Amino acid sequence: MKVLFVPPMSYPLHMGGFESQVMHIYRELIELGIDVDWYNLSNTEIRQYDIIHLHSSVTEFLPIVQRAKELGKKIVVTPMIGSPRYSNKSYQFKLLASRFPGLFYVMKRFNQIFSMVDCFITLTNFEKNRLRTIFKIDKEISIIPNGIDDSFFCQDDTFIKLPFTNYIIVVGRIESDKNQLPLIEIANELQLNLLIVGEPGIGQQDYYQRCKNIAGNNVVFWGKETNPNIMRQLYKEAYLTAIPSVTEMLPLVIFESLSQHTPVLCTTHCGIYPEQVPGLFYTKPIKEKILENIKGIWNSCSSVDIGRKGIYSWNNIAKQHITVYQKLVGE
Repeated sequence: MKVLFVPPMSYPLHMGGFESQVMHIYRELIELGIDVDWYNLSNTEIRQYDIIHLHSSVTEFLPIVQRAKELGKKIVVTPMIGSPRYSNKSYQFKLLASRFPGLFYVMKRFNQIFSMVDCFITLTNFEKNRLRTIFKIDKEISIIPNGIDDSFFCQDDTFIKLPFTNYIIVVGRIESDKNQLPLIEIANELQLNLLIVGEPGIGQQDYYQRCKNIAGNNVVFWGKETNPNIMRQLYKEAYLTAIPSVTEMLPLVIFESLSQHTPVLCTTHCGIYPEQVPGLFYTKPIKEKILENIKGIWNSCSSVDIGRKGIYSWNNIAKQHITVYQKLVGE
């Protein structure tokens, strides 16, 4: 069985959570003995592969899907249409209007791509329901969430000097959609310690500078951190992980934090909302609600029940992908 990964169009220039997820799955599939390659526009011959797996849904993928269909290849797509920020009604209107020439061209291409796909993989039940509701998809849809690095299951501690104790941690690219600004304002007002782990997103230098300009001494910009052992300690020592994003799919941060028994305050605009997970709390991505929920979690933190149910290693996630592939090709 030969698998071809067609990565997000931003990869490798932009390594956000989704791109990192795809890379982890790719590496684990290779470790498990699966023959998998990256798509290359200049020299990839689709006929050599049994399964074409598209990660994200972008209009530029249509010629690839059409070619794969002509050759009788099995097509899998992980579409990433999941943030509740965008309502089903809005999607449905655009899809309906796309029948008219020149209107909502992107939705029309989505529909063309989805009509040729053999199987879908979504990160959450919310996204699965959205595909069923909006695009009327009646094909197989498997839910395979994000995983975490094996080191997060390790008990050995990596001790590094931290700038403070008893802090809130926020992890991710520093950009307007991630909504760090109101969290910094809250930290300033309440004199809370805030650790921001991440680097500015592409084209987000102005936003990053705004965050830096208003940050007090109790706010530390850690920068990008790639060492999972250090990240494990950063989560473990925090009393709360905050994800105040305006729009999200399924952040890796949720499971990484919960694996260290640190509660998470996550936006209702995340694709996992409104699923109930031990230790996961929700907030609207506005300052007043974030503040209200931070205070509530602070007061109840000692009684928070956090388990590891539903938290998988990337190796386990890759095995779940293999099960989908084998079913498609009849192995």
